Amino acid sequence: MELVKHLEAQNAKTQKWMDENPGSWGGMIVTDPAHWAKYGVYTVEDYQRYQQIRYISDAYKDAYGFRPRGYDWDNMSMDELKAWSEKLSNKG
Repeated sequence: MELVKHLEAQNAKTQKWMDENPGSWGGMIVTDPAHWAKYGVYTVEDYQRYQQIRYISDAYKDAYGFRPRGYDWDNMSMDELKAWSEKLSNKG
């Protein structure tokens, strides 16, 4: 499955970085497809979109003190999500 291979590759990069930087820590991503299915994530693209939305939610909360509400995430393009992420990144 492409999603699992992608997640395993991400975990391998994290493990390599930790191995090269003793004392450093990095989180591993769950690779079980059943876990991701609970979030509607079935493909690499779904995962990237999910991560983008999570980033926006966290960065928005950091910037404004609460999570964004009332947005139609499903109808936002990745370009729109990335632009919003960029704006929030510049707030910090």
